[in-house]
Amino acid sequence: MMRSKRQAVAILMLVFLLGLVSGILISAVAERTFASRNWSRSYHKDIDLEELSHRLELSAEQKEALAKILERSRQRFVELRAEFKPKVKAIKEQTRAEILQILNDEQKAEFQQLIQKSSKPSHIPPHAPHER
Repeated sequence: MMRSKRQAVAILMLVFLLGLVSGILISAVAERTFASRNWSRSYHKDIDLEELSHRLELSAEQKEALAKILERSRQRFVELRAEFKPKVKAIKEQTRAEILQILNDEQKAEFQQLIQKSSKPSHIPPHAPHER
């Protein structure tokens, strides 16, 4: 009875740990993927200045105003990314530190290897900047 209880607890802890490690690895891949994209360009990919100008028959004055609006928006995305990047990094570091606290020495070594592996440059090629 006691043995099966210990096994159940061990399996539960293993599943929990695997979930945490998977989450960290997925987060690392996602961060590299999104970091390689220019957020503002991806947001504005459907807003093509020339196409809008042509389809809406914008005057030169309106086209200039639209260009300024898009640039301000792009800048806000750049600032937002800069604001959140350190917060995301801090959460990741805190999570890793908490995980290390529950691991034995052998598990810590394996976990550190997983972190190093996930920190290497991705095989996913960076996205080319969106051309206008």
